[in-house]
Amino acid sequence: MTAADTQGAQPTLPRIVAVGAGRMGRGIAIAFAYAGHPVSLVDLRTRSDEAWHKLANEARAEIDGSLRGLAALGVLAAEQVPAIAQRVQLVRADAAPQALAAAELVFEGVPETLEAKREAFAHINAHCPADAILTSTTSSILVTQIAQFVERPERFLNIHWLNPAYVIPVVELSHHDGTDPAVLARAKAVLEDIGKLPVVCGPTPGYIVPRLQALVMNEAARMIEEGAATAEEIDKAARWACSSTQDCGARRRKPRASKRKGMNLPPVRRAFADLSVGQVHYAECGDASAPAVLLLHQSPRSWAEYREVLPLLGRRYRAIAMDTVGFGDSAPPPWPPSIERWAGVAAELLDALAIERAHVVGHHTGGVIAVELAASFAHKVGAVVLSSTPYTDEAFRIARQKRPPIDAVEHKDDGAHLVQMWRNRQGFYPPGRPELLQAFVLDGLKASGDIEGGHRAVASYRMEDRLGRVTQPVLLIRAPQDPFAAPHAAELAEHLPDARIVDIEGGMVPLPDQLPDAFASAVLDFLEGLQ
Repeated sequence: MTAADTQGAQPTLPRIVAVGAGRMGRGIAIAFAYAGHPVSLVDLRTRSDEAWHKLANEARAEIDGSLRGLAALGVLAAEQVPAIAQRVQLVRADAAPQALAAAELVFEGVPETLEAKREAFAHINAHCPADAILTSTTSSILVTQIAQFVERPERFLNIHWLNPAYVIPVVELSHHDGTDPAVLARAKAVLEDIGKLPVVCGPTPGYIVPRLQALVMNEAARMIEEGAATAEEIDKAARWACSSTQDCGARRRKPRASKRKGMNLPPVRRAFADLSVGQVHYAECGDASAPAVLLLHQSPRSWAEYREVLPLLGRRYRAIAMDTVGFGDSAPPPWPPSIERWAGVAAELLDALAIERAHVVGHHTGGVIAVELAASFAHKVGAVVLSSTPYTDEAFRIARQKRPPIDAVEHKDDGAHLVQMWRNRQGFYPPGRPELLQAFVLDGLKASGDIEGGHRAVASYRMEDRLGRVTQPVLLIRAPQDPFAAPHAAELAEHLPDARIVDIEGGMVPLPDQLPDAFASAVLDFLEGLQ
C-alpha cells in the first residue's frame, strides 16, 4: 500500500463520497483516509435505528481493525489510527442528500444488480453537483450499461478496485465513448495522488486483470484436460511468462522447474532434539551428508511455513526447519522471548545434529534470528538468506513500542477470537488462498505463552550493533507486496554492502508457503552461485 504522507496532509483532492457502506465502500474510504483525505461513506438503504447502529458499528470496527492491522505491520504509526479513522464520515440515508450535494467525486459500490445500480444513480443524479465525477465500482456490469442511468454520462466511468482496496495498488478505469477525456484524466490523477496505479481500458467485459486471470485459468484447465502439460509445468510457465521484471534496482531471480508431483522428492522427516531448553522440534529433508541449510520461521508460525520448501531444497541440501522455542511443537521458553537466546538454541541444535556449518535462511522474525546467529556464531554459518527481514534500529524499536498487537486477541466462548485472528491478517495475505490463513491460525493457537513474544523480541533487538559482525555472503529476498518488510530491504542493503536484493513478484507476508517454488529457487540460485 502506498500513499502520501498521512501526518498533517491537507485535503487537496476533490470531496470524496463512497455510496454503499459494504466491504468495497469501506476499503475505498480507508484508501483515501490513509492518504490524508476526508471521505463520506453513504448508506442509501432506509434502516431502523437499531439496524443503522449495527451497520455503523460494524463499519467502524472494520475500518479501525484494518488500520490497526496496518499499524501492527509497520505501515503507519499506531497513534495515527484514530485520526485516520475519523476522516471517514458514516452517513445515514436521510442525510445522504447533503453529502451528495457536496460531492466532487463519487464511487458507487452498491450490490451488483442493474436495479440496485439504477436506484443508486437516481439518488446520485438528484443531489450531486452537475460538475461532479460519477463512477461505479462494478466488477461485472459494462460502463455503457450503467451510463444509461446517469444524467450526465460524459462525466461517468467505471473504476474497478481490487480487494482489499486499501492494499492492492492497481485500479482499473473503464470509460465509454462519451466519457470526457478531461474526466478520465482527472480520475487518473486523483488515484495517482493517493499512490494507486491506474490502468485504463474501454467498455470491455471483465476489465483487464480479471480477463487475464480467466484466460490463463481456462487455458490451463484445457491443457491439463488435453494432457499437453502437467499442472506444475503450466504453473511455472504462467508465473514467469506472464510476469515482468520489476524496475527497482533489484535482481529478478531465474525461474526453476517445479519439483513436485512425479519428481521423486525426498521425504520430510520430523524429530525432536533434547537441548538445554527442553525438546526442540524440527523437520528435515535430504541426504544427511549433504551441506546443511537451516530454516527459521516468522512469528507465530512454525516449521510448517517451509513445508513445501523443504523437499525442493532437500534435493541438493540437508534442509532443516526448526520450531523456534515457544512455537510449533518445541518446548516453551524458560526465559522471556529473546532474539539472542533463540539464536543460541539454533546453534545448539546444529551441534546436536553434528552439523559443523550450515547456511541459514530466515523469514521475518526468523531473519532477525539469522542475523544474530551469523553475528554470534560466525564459524557455524556459511551464507545467510534474509527474507522479508526488518532493519531493527532505534527508530524501528520506538515505532514498534507504540503499535498495538496484531495477533493477540481476547478469547471468546463462541470462538469469535478465531475469526478475529483471521481478519487481522487477511489484508496481508493473497486473496483466494484460505489455506494460508488457516495455517497461520493453527500455528498461532499452538504458540506457548505470549503469541506476541516474537514481535516483541524483534522490537527490542539492536540490529544496528550486530550487522557489522555479519561477514558471510548475504541474499535479501524482498516480497514487494509485504508492506511491513519490503521497505527494509534497501536499509539492510546499505548496512550489508556485499548483499544483493532479489524480488519475488507477487510475494506477500506468507512468502515461503505462498510461493514455495519461487522462494526455493531464489535460495538455490544464491547458494549455487557461491560454489
